[in-house]
Amino acid sequence: MKKVGLGICTLFVLTISTYAYYHYNAWSEWSPVCAFKLLMGLECPTCGTQRALFYLLHGQWNECLMQNQFLIYVMFCVVLFCVLRLFKYQHSYNVTCFFFLLGYLICFIIRNIPKILAS
Repeated sequence: MKKVGLGICTLFVLTISTYAYYHYNAWSEWSPVCAFKLLMGLECPTCGTQRALFYLLHGQWNECLMQNQFLIYVMFCVVLFCVLRLFKYQHSYNVTCFFFLLGYLICFIIRNIPKILAS
């Protein structure tokens, strides 16, 4: 049953990725805007992720990194989680969440230092 669920999830991700590769425009007026940035005036670590995914799907690595470096860290956390689960590490979820939240906090602080110092 788990293999069927994993197969369905994989097919879903591949379908969405294929659709996004051919039809998605990250600069469209219909693209969602970061609510945190609108309300607080600060950038969250996920700002620019849509454009970064667009460039990643098209193999433009430099542009992907220019838009959002945190995406690479998220991919690292996903790989870490998969490896820990593969080796049946009991606390894989806790370890991965800790590293993800630590990276999120560090990225948030680094991105907003110029804005905080300017005010």
